[in-house]
Amino acid sequence: MRIDQSDHSKIHVSNSLIIFQEAEFIGEAIRCLLVSWQLFENVFIVRELKELNSQLRDTSGPVILLPSEIPTKSIQELILQIRERDSTSRIIIFVQQVSQNCINNLPEEIPEGVINQNDPLEEIFSAFRKVIHGQFYFSKSIENRSLQKPGKRTGKKDRNGLTPRQREVLCKLAEGYTVKEIAEMMKLSAKAIDSQKYRIMKKLNLNDRVRLARFAIREGMIDP
Repeated sequence: MRIDQSDHSKIHVSNSLIIFQEAEFIGEAIRCLLVSWQLFENVFIVRELKELNSQLRDTSGPVILLPSEIPTKSIQELILQIRERDSTSRIIIFVQQVSQNCINNLPEEIPEGVINQNDPLEEIFSAFRKVIHGQFYFSKSIENRSLQKPGKRTGKKDRNGLTPRQREVLCKLAEGYTVKEIAEMMKLSAKAIDSQKYRIMKKLNLNDRVRLARFAIREGMIDP
């Protein structure tokens, strides 16, 4: 099935995509599809965490495709690790089979995209384009399933799309703490907090701390 790329000249092409996939044939199939769409200048396949870390050292601001089969705790730690290493990286979770267990196991550390491999190719193509352009994407098929059968994931994000950790960071930023101070309080690196700050601003479409503070007060997250 072909994707209409008549407006391809208008498409922003991202520098690099890193596919983290242990199964060689799956990784290669994904690579071939994405190469045919010409959305990335470079597409790399890594099969081990060691390879991923090595590739991250050599690649700036990549889009990273992670399989949903990684255990929740491991993928949560992996996302944090990636963002500590490069806060400009964008992460997509690739779901091979939609189930309630899969939905429950999606990490609290929200990635930029969650894609279902069984979605129409046009939708998958659109998802990658959105993430490349700095937007967020969550597969409608997964979202519909999560709404129909609430699991432990329900309620993790608030109505503004913020995770509990992001709300915590937002409150501390609004209260006047520096990134370094927040990192020490939350026992995370300053780079990880800075990455969270960037994502909070992006989600809320607010571009400075004053507006973040006003938002937190308006939402009742902190006292005026």
